[in-house]
Amino acid sequence: MPLDLALEVFLMEAAVHRSDLAEALTGDGTLTAAALPACAVVLQVFWPALAGSAGTVPPVGTAIRLTGTALTVEAEWDGTTWGAVTSEPAVVLSGQDESLLLFALGRLPLDHSGLTVTGDHDLAVRFKDLVPGP
Repeated sequence: MPLDLALEVFLMEAAVHRSDLAEALTGDGTLTAAALPACAVVLQVFWPALAGSAGTVPPVGTAIRLTGTALTVEAEWDGTTWGAVTSEPAVVLSGQDESLLLFALGRLPLDHSGLTVTGDHDLAVRFKDLVPGP
């Protein structure tokens, strides 16, 4: 793994676990603004590997996009793996960067007030089945 990517992973892990601890202790499990880009990079880079363990797949050509205020993370299922998006997404989840990343990382529910779903709501509900980690 390239050192630059390893540093992004370390930053994401530290930020998410700090957020988990703060949520458990105070109910305020936010991510720091400085950690948001690293969380997005790790999610984008590792999406195919994370999804590979899911065991469930969507139809070929299904694209999912998470669009925040400054960050976008997306992937499309090509029948073998998740990769570059070549078609319109079947579902777009939008909101503040922090809310989207906390959802994608399994820390916020889909019905959180900071998230909006456009398109295939059932696919959005299945997101953590399709992309179970981290």
